[in-house]
Amino acid sequence: MERNVGQRDKMQVHSDFVGKDFITGDISSSSGIAIGRGAKAVVVRQPTASAVEEFAEPLTLGFDDLVTQVEESDLPPALKESLQGNLESLQAEVERAEAGDVGVARRTLETISEVMPELRQPLWYWLDEVEHVSTPIKIVARNLLT
Repeated sequence: MERNVGQRDKMQVHSDFVGKDFITGDISSSSGIAIGRGAKAVVVRQPTASAVEEFAEPLTLGFDDLVTQVEESDLPPALKESLQGNLESLQAEVERAEAGDVGVARRTLETISEVMPELRQPLWYWLDEVEHVSTPIKIVARNLLT
């Protein structure tokens, strides 16, 4: 039985597509999927090779990039100085690895997040890239920054 566009089956369908038109025929040029009755399919689109080639070099964010973002912000000089002190305090705790004080890191991250919210995501990326950050500090950072 061949169906044409606009023809509808008289059956009960449980989906978001109830009452929509269906097309039969050649679908070789389609970017969609075709599945049989009662089947399910998951569609995942992956970037093409040309899109990936644009970012061939890994993107890294260093501590100096965070300081630069603070320096280039529109904040008053006193707040910039305070934030730079907080960043240096956080860096000191991170460098202490497992001996780093989670309480100090939490307070520092909270202060930075309140004063300059746009620094939250770059700060998380930086902490996620640094190898010797203690697990407790990473957990606190993830909870506060993401």
